[in-house]
Amino acid sequence: MIDYAYFLKLQSTPLTPDTDLFGESAVEIEADEAIWQEQYSASRINLRQMAREAAIAYRTGAAKPMRFSEEGRLVE
Repeated sequence: MIDYAYFLKLQSTPLTPDTDLFGESAVEIEADEAIWQEQYSASRINLRQMAREAAIAYRTGAAKPMRFSEEGRLVE
């Protein structure tokens, strides 16, 4: 999930001077980013534990690759 968030960050389009695609100003977006960073910092321990569990699942063969349909939907 973190890799996907990083991917999105790298793919983001620059903001227009006044608002972004969803009508938020740069100030509003920066405020949202600050809140997200605070929440991320608070949950870092949990995220590390989830990453460890995912790595164990991968190494033991319990993890399975994600598959998607032509429309981009997750196929189970």
